[in-house]
Amino acid sequence: MNTTTENYCIKDGYRARSAALTVESDPGTYWTPERIDVASLYQAAVYDIAVDCAERMGGSLRIADVGCGYPVKTLRLQPFARRLTCFDQPTMREVIARDFEGLEFCAIDLEAPPRVEARFDLIVCADVLEHLLDPDPCLEFLRDHVSAGGIVVLSTPERDLVRGVDCMSSEKPDHVREWNGAEFRAYVTSRGLRVVDHLLLPPRGTVADVGPAVHGAERNGCQCVVATVKP
Repeated sequence: MNTTTENYCIKDGYRARSAALTVESDPGTYWTPERIDVASLYQAAVYDIAVDCAERMGGSLRIADVGCGYPVKTLRLQPFARRLTCFDQPTMREVIARDFEGLEFCAIDLEAPPRVEARFDLIVCADVLEHLLDPDPCLEFLRDHVSAGGIVVLSTPERDLVRGVDCMSSEKPDHVREWNGAEFRAYVTSRGLRVVDHLLLPPRGTVADVGPAVHGAERNGCQCVVATVKP
């Protein structure tokens, strides 16, 4: 397998998209009212994992949600946080200020993120990397801004389960690329993180809520990596 930055550890021949459709030019072009209405359903199980990590870490944590989108699920982490910061594209500022009064928000370009002074004990980045033309800067931002001993919770679709093992491009226009489990683990590891756990989760709601899968009875199409920084 070629593991250059051009394919991000994805198998040779995979065809990534050439445009990132989820980057908004104007507020509401991606985060429409319809998407906001269902924001609580997607990646809910990833936040279950993040809450479990926060509980085990003991609370009073500095927590970041990177690529938070409409951060209704982020609020689940508030009881464990002495500081809770949401990072996303600038067009989300007014929406978050309107609907989440008092929630700290930092506008960021996830493909060219600045260094910030803060370090975080727990960072969540739920189903973000597959939307980026170049996910390396985002992953580097996570690695560089997690505290010593801190935890990063990452999720992305598991391509083989969702699309089939012969899939060579994403069927979803919003996704630039998708990894299978082995590729994603290799990618995360190659960028300076140590995988502590690697799980398969329901991509939407609970297992009972997930409808028939594209390729049979699969109901766990979201993969979640819990990682720390390599020593």
